[in-house]
Amino acid sequence: MTDLICVDFAAQEDLMLQDQLARALAARQAAGLRQMVIQGSSETLERRLETRGFPVVRTDGALGGGSPDQMSELVETVSREANRLLANRITDEGLYASALMGADRGFLRWDRDGLRCSAKLEGSAWPADGVIPVLASTARDEADRVVDVHPVRTACAVSAALGSGSGRIILLASRKTPAYREAIDGKIGWDREKVGQSGAISADTPMPPGGMNWLLSHVSDLASGAWVEVS
Repeated sequence: MTDLICVDFAAQEDLMLQDQLARALAARQAAGLRQMVIQGSSETLERRLETRGFPVVRTDGALGGGSPDQMSELVETVSREANRLLANRITDEGLYASALMGADRGFLRWDRDGLRCSAKLEGSAWPADGVIPVLASTARDEADRVVDVHPVRTACAVSAALGSGSGRIILLASRKTPAYREAIDGKIGWDREKVGQSGAISADTPMPPGGMNWLLSHVSDLASGAWVEVS
């Protein structure tokens, strides 16, 4: 079993996220869990778009708008920077983290059939035991441009490439809202509208395909395994 931990835009607004996530990953690694961090686009990319005069438009949680070619260059540059920063922070905890781009080496492709993950990603992500890959959630489109992809969509594609039942998707909640706490404590069942409106997840966070279960957890709850199962 591999835990695919999705960090989307809303969670990355928390300035303490990287420190908390690195510590949580260290605790989980000590327990022998195999993990991958899937990192979505952040406010940094939005600001870069705005300074270039591009409209900030998110569709299913992924950034778009503006000239596709110019967007491609910007998405690649900013995603690489953010990817290295997060991998370095995790390494600071004494872990071996590798920075990977979904758009590199044909790992992730977006075409008319949707997002597809290459089977060769697994060997690059985990070349040895104990590695924590940090995958920037980007892909190549049919014109070979780099495009932003929401990490939940990437996690679904990676899970499919790993094989049935081998990828457990965990989406990080951005805040411990009252609705989130109630769900964690079992006081309410999963209520997408209630938890979403409270700000625990972004309103444009895409849902995985029907029949694919996933988990919602705040970064501070990861190590203890406190989460809500979503179906």
